[in-house]
Amino acid sequence: LNSPFDYNFYIQNFSIKSFGLILKSGEEITLDYQFQVHPSLEPVDFTLSTVVFYETENDVYSTTFFNQTVELYQSASDFDIVIIGQVLFGILSSIAVIVMTYVICFPDRPLFKHNKSKDKSVEIHDFEEKKTNKR
Repeated sequence: LNSPFDYNFYIQNFSIKSFGLILKSGEEITLDYQFQVHPSLEPVDFTLSTVVFYETENDVYSTTFFNQTVELYQSASDFDIVIIGQVLFGILSSIAVIVMTYVICFPDRPLFKHNKSKDKSVEIHDFEEKKTNKR
């Protein structure tokens, strides 16, 4: 797998797989060679070249039988999950930064205002004092 910008820059090498077959003159064969690109590669266009190496009793040959641009893509479901995760992380990070900025800039102000109601024991005490004074 080569860079689409510089053919001499190799992205990933799909190692040699030896089949060890002997063919007679005029024979043909179909070979199944499966490979998988590295999962961290970005979904962009690359150049893929596949070469077969073979030999006779006297010489070694190679033939490039596929040399084209291929497009890597990411499945739609994985892409959606990644985007949703990134958006949620961005929102939560923004909220955290806003809260931390508020706490640092205004250390004397509480983050949330609490409704202060009169203490019931004070009300009862006040009521008993008034009751005592009337007698």
